[in-house]
Amino acid sequence: MAYASVNDGDVAMQNIGTGVKTPLYTQMIANQNFISRDADSFVFKAVGKLPLGKLIAQYNITTDNSDAKNDYNEFDLIYKFKAFDTQMFLAYIGQTTENKSFSDETEDSVNSIRFWSRYNF
Repeated sequence: MAYASVNDGDVAMQNIGTGVKTPLYTQMIANQNFISRDADSFVFKAVGKLPLGKLIAQYNITTDNSDAKNDYNEFDLIYKFKAFDTQMFLAYIGQTTENKSFSDETEDSVNSIRFWSRYNF
């Protein structure tokens, strides 16, 4: 389990050059914009070994403390393995945002799949 709290400020806790990824322990695949400013976030993670690689399941809960009140949850299921002399990465990313600043409390969900392969030569 990991916990990070970022207070209100003018600059987000992100890589300024690319705007992607944070130095926080609660960084997941797609949550960098939600955890980088005025938010509290928790991550629960489990890792298991499989014959060719490892399976990672991780869940993030983020509470937005700003006036926007865009709370965020993310579930990642990741399989990292080696095949054909390459490193492979396959992930399911499930994201949910809930805007509590309106009386109707709107909620949006996005499901994504990400795959990459890296060959070192």
